Amino acid sequence: MDMVQTGSGPYLQQLIRLGYVDLLLAGHALATHDIEQAMFGTSLGAYLDREGLADAGHGHHLRAINRSGGSEEFNRQSCPASGAPNDKGRSR
Repeated sequence: MDMVQTGSGPYLQQLIRLGYVDLLLAGHALATHDIEQAMFGTSLGAYLDREGLADAGHGHHLRAINRSGGSEEFNRQSCPASGAPNDKGRSR
């Protein structure tokens, strides 16, 4: 389980903005979950802000990556990614 799945992404973002995090080592899962959450409001098809699963939400994870062109391409686009990978040292 990662930061986005647990709903703690906004807290990590705040820690980054306040300067408490200088380096974040994470696998591709953090970016993948962040992209899915930004595009669909879900993590692995489950809504983070309310109970319940999205219709066909099981595919959100893969659709997010496929639509974005991959996480590196997603970061170059002006998509509404909101999580930790986009907060430090990047301007939109």
